[in-house]
Amino acid sequence: MDNPYSEITLINWFKRELDAAGADADWERQPYSYDAMNPYDFLCARLIREAERTWRLKHGFAPTPGQLQKALGEAEFDRSRSRRQARLPWLRWLRLR
Repeated sequence: MDNPYSEITLINWFKRELDAAGADADWERQPYSYDAMNPYDFLCARLIREAERTWRLKHGFAPTPGQLQKALGEAEFDRSRSRRQARLPWLRWLRLR
């Protein structure tokens, strides 16, 4: 069972939700927006509200806005790191050996 007070639990929740969102969660393919009006920005705002609501209903407390933002950023970083590592030619070469 995941500890609701653990930061990694919140990060893993965001990763699952971002994976479920599909193409809308691919920020690299979204148009640039300086006023936070692209689909990715709307998705992030919705996920933060949803995470707060889920934690409040399920665990009886809500993470702070800073914790939510940090967990979303770490989830995105982990997802992008996995994608970048899959594209590295030397890493594919090492896997063949």
